[in-house]
Amino acid sequence: MRCSTEEARDIVERLLADRVVRDVEAPAYYSVQLGTGSRRRAAPMHFLYDGPSPAFGTRDLRRLFSGLVMHLAAHVRRDDHLLRLSVGAVATPRGMLLVPHQATGMAKQAERILLKRGVAFMDVPDVSIDPTTREVVLDEPPFPLDWSAIPPATAVAEPNVEPGRHPLAGWLMTVDEDAVGALSPALGTLYATRLIIPPKAADAQWALDSAVALVRALEPIGIFWGTPEELMERIAAGAI
Repeated sequence: MRCSTEEARDIVERLLADRVVRDVEAPAYYSVQLGTGSRRRAAPMHFLYDGPSPAFGTRDLRRLFSGLVMHLAAHVRRDDHLLRLSVGAVATPRGMLLVPHQATGMAKQAERILLKRGVAFMDVPDVSIDPTTREVVLDEPPFPLDWSAIPPATAVAEPNVEPGRHPLAGWLMTVDEDAVGALSPALGTLYATRLIIPPKAADAQWALDSAVALVRALEPIGIFWGTPEELMERIAAGAI
């Protein structure tokens, strides 16, 4: 991975401890970009990049590095029989809300529209779901970490989702403009199958059956949006 400053590199190397392999000539998979302050705003925006695309952005350094850990942990797959979807998830007063994956990288719009309302994104590359209990599952990282490497909390402390099991409350799906609104089980399933992260071949039927059951239980709402602001407003409305 690549870090934009020596400060960020030092934090990563201390945080990940013996997991760091130094001086490897390889393309960066993740990049940590620390922002710089200005007179107008003391707390800059920091970003974690997944390749060329922003995974998420935050003004909270603790959230930045905690999110990095969760993205790295997602590459250590476990045989936990969870349904994995290429979606985002936000914590709302009603429970977890599944949202279009594109929303996770829209940091500035999320800050203006969602964070000020206390709606927190789960900082992960994909979402793991227990289809039996209908819970989002966020595991503790499966490798040792030195959490003391992360700077202490500052005045800019954004809401975050802690590891654990979180009940699902709903699902917003991006759909074609003529399908906006409550989706039938058949149409919801068609859209849902596009979001399944392929499991092992032996679990393919299980994943499909689980997605069908999840659609029937959550009754997804189809949304259509043209700008990041429109998507955030849809999510804000769905979080109430």
